[in-house]
Amino acid sequence: MTAILDDGWATYSQHTSDDGPVPTYFEFDKGAHFDLIGKVEELSKKKEGMDPLFGVNVIKFVGSPVIFKQKVKVKDYSKPITGYLTYMTCDNAR
Repeated sequence: MTAILDDGWATYSQHTSDDGPVPTYFEFDKGAHFDLIGKVEELSKKKEGMDPLFGVNVIKFVGSPVIFKQKVKVKDYSKPITGYLTYMTCDNAR
């Protein structure tokens, strides 16, 4: 999965504090036609530190693209792999 961010915007890691911004979260609909192998990997450069807005340490991605990777073993290529994504983006003003 690839996120393209406009200049000045950031999105947050799956592993940032629950006390801060909304962490990125992937949920795959269950199906017998595939198996997930491992967890979603984050392959882009991260920035980590105290965020003055949230008052906690956060892990975020600045710049594009932001790449997330999930390995799967596909058993039936005729069926799609579907799911949901939860995320939050911010810039310096909102």
